[in-house]
Order: sequence, then C-alpha cells, then structure tokens
Amino acid sequence: MGEPGDRRLNWMMGPGSLHLAALDAVVAGSDSLACGLVSRGGGPLVLNVVSRADKSRWLDVGCERVGGVWWCVDTVTGEGVVPVVEVERAPGVLVGLL
Repeated sequence: MGEPGDRRLNWMMGPGSLHLAALDAVVAGSDSLACGLVSRGGGPLVLNVVSRADKSRWLDVGCERVGGVWWCVDTVTGEGVVPVVEVERAPGVLVGLL
C-alpha cells in the first residue's frame, strides 16, 4: 500500500511546500496583497508576496521548522510571520510587514 496522498505529495514537493500552498490560498484572497509560488535560482519554493498598493514592496516567505513547529518565515530576515497552524492570520501580518 502507498502512503496517504498528502504525505506522498509533501514528500514529492519538499518539506513545507504544502504549508506554502495553504499560505498562497489564504494570501490570494486578500484585497491588499498579490502572491505566487516561485523558486529563486533553483532553490526551494517560496511565496513571493507583493503589496497591491505599492508593487515595489514585496517579500519572499518560506516555511521552516522552528523548535518542532512549522513557521512561515521571511526568507531574508528569518523573522517568523505566523505558525502554519495560524495561516489565516498571515495576510494581516504581511500587510504590516510591507
């Protein structure tokens, strides 16, 4: 028997990718933000988040395990945005960061 679908998909896409897909879905519903999954220089997937009001303001968000908990993090500063279990709060936090 194979692995459950979500486990297998996570294995195929890499650690944290399903969390980024969930973040993408939540941020895409925001009136203030635009986003898309990208790979910079062949690296791991990140979510590029852009302010709709000022397209020069953007940041890349990745997913990392911190102390045993998955977090959405700013890939430049390493600052935690939200734990992935609180992904619905991400748009408000990201607007504040941008």
